[in-house]
Amino acid sequence: MQDQGELTSGAQAEQVLRSRLDQYTSVDQIAKALEDAKVDPQAGIRVAPLKEETVNGVLIRDSGAIVKAGTRVNAHFHSGANVSRDMSGYEVYKVLSGSGAIDLGTPLQAQDGSFVTNEEGKTKVNYEPSQPVGPGSYIFVKPGQVHSLEAGPDEELKFVFTGSPDHLSPQDRVMAANPAA
Repeated sequence: MQDQGELTSGAQAEQVLRSRLDQYTSVDQIAKALEDAKVDPQAGIRVAPLKEETVNGVLIRDSGAIVKAGTRVNAHFHSGANVSRDMSGYEVYKVLSGSGAIDLGTPLQAQDGSFVTNEEGKTKVNYEPSQPVGPGSYIFVKPGQVHSLEAGPDEELKFVFTGSPDHLSPQDRVMAANPAA
């Protein structure tokens, strides 16, 4: 018998989390929350909680965020203990305004399983090609996948995202090297 919080595939997790973000259709819906958004020094952006509830036995939080023009969310991935058995390892983003690019990648590991780091102590990454994003774009981040969202040079990028509240804690985040410019 399948545990209530366990999902059979990444596609199922994406569908459940993405449907949560469908309710957010404009920045106007989250404008007040964004005014009070707090700086997340580790990620380098402003984040505001929107809604939190239990979904399929897993606590999920929707948040709004702002990336300043010409800057990015510092590259990172999540080390959560439950990433292989339930939704807590997944994140979905939806861009509401602005444009930019998403960079996704795989952290480099040594033969002993440890992460390979650079001189700054950040995990090295094998990045996929950057993908452009704009209003209405959805981004699906898999468990353990490095991710970094960059705003274009001319305007802020405002988005909503959903996933485990643990993803916003320094204990869950593993910082990675940003993609080369």
